Amino acid sequence: MDQAEINNWKSIAESMEAKGDSESWFYLRARAIADGKGDPLLNISELLADPCLICSTGGMGPAIEAWLNCFKP
Repeated sequence: MDQAEINNWKSIAESMEAKGDSESWFYLRARAIADGKGDPLLNISELLADPCLICSTGGMGPAIEAWLNCFKP
């Protein structure tokens, strides 16, 4: 990812934070990329394999838990 893309993700993250919208996967992706961390979307198959792994940690919030429940069989 080039610096222009990273800057765009930073702008997205900051805009979402200003609106109080920080519990979506889109925000978490934007913040991670803006902070120079790996793209969490690349690991989504691991998360979907066991959505309770995330929910039980309490680290992602109810919006993420609800979203993940859409993928349960």
